[in-house]
Amino acid sequence: MKHNITPINIISASAGSGKTYTLVFHFLKTLLSEPNADAYRKMIALTFTNKAVFEMKSRILKTLNQFSGIKSEDQIPDMAHEICEELLFSLNELQYRSQQALKIILHDYAAFEIVTLDRFTHRVIRSFARDLGLSHSFEVEIQQKQMLTEVVDRVVKKAGLDKEITRLLELFTLHKFNDQLSWDISKNLLSIAELLLNENDRIPMQDFLLQSRSSFNRQHKFLDSLLKSTKESINLIAVEVLSLIESNGLTKDDFARGTLFNHFEKLKRLDFKDLYKNQLEKNLDLKQKIYTTKLDSSKAISIEKILPTLSSAFHKAKELYHQFSLANDIFKQWIPMSLIKILATELDYIRKKAIRYCLQLLMSAFLKKYSTRLHLIFMNAWESIIAITF
Repeated sequence: MKHNITPINIISASAGSGKTYTLVFHFLKTLLSEPNADAYRKMIALTFTNKAVFEMKSRILKTLNQFSGIKSEDQIPDMAHEICEELLFSLNELQYRSQQALKIILHDYAAFEIVTLDRFTHRVIRSFARDLGLSHSFEVEIQQKQMLTEVVDRVVKKAGLDKEITRLLELFTLHKFNDQLSWDISKNLLSIAELLLNENDRIPMQDFLLQSRSSFNRQHKFLDSLLKSTKESINLIAVEVLSLIESNGLTKDDFARGTLFNHFEKLKRLDFKDLYKNQLEKNLDLKQKIYTTKLDSSKAISIEKILPTLSSAFHKAKELYHQFSLANDIFKQWIPMSLIKILATELDYIRKKAIRYCLQLLMSAFLKKYSTRLHLIFMNAWESIIAITF
């Protein structure tokens, strides 16, 4: 039996470098080069995540639809030009083949083979379960906690070896200490790592995973600088108000329950606990209950005189406090989020290692049983593997 084995195209590139475009191009070039519109039945593309599967399928179908609707030369996309040049097609030929392929794929979508490596490996093993001595009803159990524990262990072991990881782990530990939380770093990192395997969190995580460590560092420094400058501004407002009060011959006892004076004293110390859990803002806005009813009239006049300044300072400081509070919340989460990319890199390494190990076991078992006939088995299943993305 003779088989025409087409070469395997392996596309390896970093995120954001146009890898998906290249994969779609190769898939469509192979698909449209065949006279039969159902050539996709003999093609398979493999990737790691369900998100990548969805993106690849969507891009291919959208591109076929785009090719099908070309009406003039100025509407021809770059990829259409490239495929026409590669396959020596006319525009009409490209349009016709795209229409036919799109129609058949949509009517036979189950045969549109773009799947994850996990699913592909599972399918192959199930197909040869009997030869491998497995039950046909075997189930795959994903030991998620064990895998994530290994991921965390690999990251922790790099402390002291990798300067950036060491710095982040030190900052993370300090953050937990300041918030009086558990010092168990491994447990905390395990909770963060679980986000990587949660389908609901995977898409929002992509923006973080695409950022470089240097980008995280710049953002971290910006937040740190913003927090420091905001605290300095709040402190300065408080100092100026307290100085104003003193210069007008006023003391804490001149204010109702000392509330206003205490408010700016706390701002001066940057003590924000329960700072706005009183009626001070309401009283300032209504210009009531600011000073004691038995206060000397001259002092009451002095307070009334500086009241607009006090009210303005109060609202300005509150605005800065909210800015500080938001930035501080983001800052606290930025260190764990910075570790996400590092954890994702280790998870990717472990998953690849596990898949390679499974494939090696599978190949070893097949070789023992089928020897030189092994390639014929795979050839009967798939004649062309288009792309394996790593």
